[in-house]
Amino acid sequence: QAHRKNAMGIEYSVWGTYEGENKKSGLPISFFVQKAASDTGKNAIGDTAMLRFYDATNTLVRTIRTKTDTGFNRYFWGMEGRGLRASGGGGRGGRMGGGAGFGGGAPQEAPGLPVDPGTYKVVVSVGRNFSDSTMLVVNDDPYAPTSKEVRDAIRKANARLDKTTEKLNTLNERMTEADGRMTVMGKPVAPGAQEDRLITDAEQKVAAVIARANKFFDGAWKSFRTLAEATPVKIFKDYKTIE
Repeated sequence: QAHRKNAMGIEYSVWGTYEGENKKSGLPISFFVQKAASDTGKNAIGDTAMLRFYDATNTLVRTIRTKTDTGFNRYFWGMEGRGLRASGGGGRGGRMGGGAGFGGGAPQEAPGLPVDPGTYKVVVSVGRNFSDSTMLVVNDDPYAPTSKEVRDAIRKANARLDKTTEKLNTLNERMTEADGRMTVMGKPVAPGAQEDRLITDAEQKVAAVIARANKFFDGAWKSFRTLAEATPVKIFKDYKTIE
């Protein structure tokens, strides 16, 4: 007896396929840029906007560059603070709506941990003379709230890890520079005494960083993990009987 199986894909031409952009996550920030005929030369308005986020104490927690265009612009902030730079410079930024990307120039500031719930102010600047601000409210997840004690413990642990990561980033950049010195006029040359000293220094620094990281994971990390695992997480919502 024969066994029949439908082919993969669309079976009939009347079946429709729908493709579109997924709903963006994050907090939307909308602003309008209007350029006049006089905005030329020294008065020209650039195509890059600076978004600066301040917490309730007016402390700058994040700076983001984003590409702008004449008319309506929308940026989606992932509600994260300033992060540690990636090795080699730069990092990914937030998400930009409306098909816009990021402006050129300096590397984009890397994102860090999510900010704490509260009220924030965002200042949007376009060019040297145009800026505006608005207030934003960040709420905790009502179905999985995170206590301030846990947030503070996470930040403390992350700050310790950042110090180690920063050292490794510096080490990687030094190794890259050393590798560049081994090439003269585009031709590879044998490493000399200077390169040997750099490699030895790199090996010693990596060993020291690894030793500190192991000590952290064997000590403070275990205490933090115990605290995090002991924190109850409410997954389901309670429902009352419908009468």
